[in-house]
Amino acid sequence: KENKGYLNQLPLEFDGFVKLLENGQEVDITFENPGSTFKDFLALVPETYSKDLDNVETTGDFKVKGIIKGMVTEETIPTIDIKIASNNASFKYPDLPKRVENIVIDTDIKNTTGNSEDTYVAINTLNFKIDEDAFKASAQLRNLASNMMVNANLDGTINLANISKVYPVDLQKEMSGILRAKLNTQFDMNALETNAYQRIRTSGNLVADNLIFSSEDLP
Repeated sequence: KENKGYLNQLPLEFDGFVKLLENGQEVDITFENPGSTFKDFLALVPETYSKDLDNVETTGDFKVKGIIKGMVTEETIPTIDIKIASNNASFKYPDLPKRVENIVIDTDIKNTTGNSEDTYVAINTLNFKIDEDAFKASAQLRNLASNMMVNANLDGTINLANISKVYPVDLQKEMSGILRAKLNTQFDMNALETNAYQRIRTSGNLVADNLIFSSEDLP
């Protein structure tokens, strides 16, 4: 049976079935976005933040394809294999002066065991460029259901003043400066929340030039 649905503003087409059994549910579903333009990626962002997408200029492709198959019981979940990909994409909002370009996304969301604790996200590639500033990132996210563990690599430059020139964010206070990063960081979310710095491992360099950031929470 074919069905259509939305994830925020992203249309998805589903094929497969969910069968009720005595000991749980049997799931066998495939899904993908019917289009392939990069505007579909922006549609993933809640409308409160992405604003009106109708006149946003985009180039490049974006595809989401997934398979969810297996049993839902008190002890198990279905296996998951979701691929999110984009290559050499760009976008520009009509009322903003700058464009984000050279966007490359290669992400997997997987569970191969049926144990919910084994679900992980592999952000293999997340690259983009604003003006001459290029940024590259990759990350592994594990233990998603409880105390998430992060292993991330960051490499590149971001001009903070350009963020509001490429994306319709409502900044209450001024933010500017240049961030240059080439580092690896590994931590669990509980370590961040409890300031357990001994469990946060970071190697490499992070340099901030002419950083200006004001907040009502700071004196």
